[in-house]
Amino acid sequence: MVIKPLQYHHKAELFDYISQELRFTSEKYKHQEIKCADEPLFTENILSNCALPERVDDEFCKANKDKATNKEGIYINYAIPKSDDYTTLIIDDKTMKIAVVKAEKIANRIKADLESVGLQTPKHFEIEEIET
Repeated sequence: MVIKPLQYHHKAELFDYISQELRFTSEKYKHQEIKCADEPLFTENILSNCALPERVDDEFCKANKDKATNKEGIYINYAIPKSDDYTTLIIDDKTMKIAVVKAEKIANRIKADLESVGLQTPKHFEIEEIET
């Protein structure tokens, strides 16, 4: 990570800076316009607005019980808008796994959204199908 004096009073895109090795520098922050979509991505909407209040106790949860109960990662179920289907997000210190109930179209949309922000499968995430 590079520590630079920030001399900009509006929103700032910091990914390029937080992803660097830690060192001191006199180089100043160079402002870049943040690219914002007119509407949030499909996946952003699900993550922001569709978390279920309780975990779905399905076979996928049972198969991932260690990750669902270890308190060192997250295991969250999300409703899919305008559908009875749901998705699950599991993140721990080793993996990010997304599981979707019988919805290949939804899985492909989530994959496309994540790839559009620079994440790659299987390097950064995996997508699985939840059997019901």
